[in-house]
Amino acid sequence: MFGRANWAIVGLAKDSLETFRSNLEDRGLMIAVSQLAASAVTRHSKVDAVGINPFSAPRLDEQHPISLDAEQELARYAGLDSEARSSSNVSAEVLEAEGFGLNPSSFEIHSTLPWFGLWAVANQWKDVSDLASIKEQHSYSALERPYKFLAPTDKKNVDGEIKGITAAVRKQLPVLVDFNEGRVYIESGSKKAIYGVIQILQKMGAEIIPVGWVYNGANWPGQILSKLYEARNI
Repeated sequence: MFGRANWAIVGLAKDSLETFRSNLEDRGLMIAVSQLAASAVTRHSKVDAVGINPFSAPRLDEQHPISLDAEQELARYAGLDSEARSSSNVSAEVLEAEGFGLNPSSFEIHSTLPWFGLWAVANQWKDVSDLASIKEQHSYSALERPYKFLAPTDKKNVDGEIKGITAAVRKQLPVLVDFNEGRVYIESGSKKAIYGVIQILQKMGAEIIPVGWVYNGANWPGQILSKLYEARNI
């Protein structure tokens, strides 16, 4: 699950461990942040969404599918805030689904240390067809010439007539939550993906704190060198 790659590192408040561990047993919360819910949101609302699966079951949501009606209900439920979810009635099929991680044992990756592993899944609703080739085919069929040689009005007509194929596309990235050292490791260089993971962890009760040096003013290179020099001579 974890290997050589580009990893983002964010800080983690160690004293939020008990809240995080307790929330892993909250069935209503865990299904709301799950990949099962995120995939339902993307398919039914046609928007990007991030969900999680346990480290040992990266595609758990696909192993235990739910009905279309339950998917629609789950997509609605996942879009509610925590207060609204607590007062919302959800069907047994949704709450008793097996396609999401629940309990600390599903996420713990060490027998004694507070280490947790999970897969963050970014779901995008996007065009998966090659629109350029569709445009060319339509241009030859309807106007008997390559697309780039069409008059501007003809290009506009072709663009309006063709339709691509849209689908939910998923990308998974491993996440290590280390309450022992107070760090979260995310295998991604995408700011959007990192922010999505942080939002999920915060919903689960993990308190994220910034790591790094904060400098004011234009002389920050000199301040960095001074810090490094001081650290070297400690």
